Amino acid sequence: MSEGKDEEARGAPAAPAPLARLYVNHLQLAVSLSDVRIDLSQIQPGSQVPTHQVRLVSSPDYLLTMQREIGGAIDRYQQQFGTIAGGAHG
Repeated sequence: MSEGKDEEARGAPAAPAPLARLYVNHLQLAVSLSDVRIDLSQIQPGSQVPTHQVRLVSSPDYLLTMQREIGGAIDRYQQQFGTIAGGAHG
């Protein structure tokens, strides 16, 4: 066995795969007692059909953590770049 295969056999961590990227301009939310589903997608100008979709599923508890983190990111963005006009997408 080669040295690299020995490391794999011992459970050495593999290099992380690159993260997929998706430009998001469309959002749908669905909630239930046990989970929250967040569908993110992209809609091309002039189209009503979303493409390049991804669904995030999480617990309601973690949704609060995401809310705090996103709110903090918005605050940092506005401190660095100025107020976001908002309202462009309803």
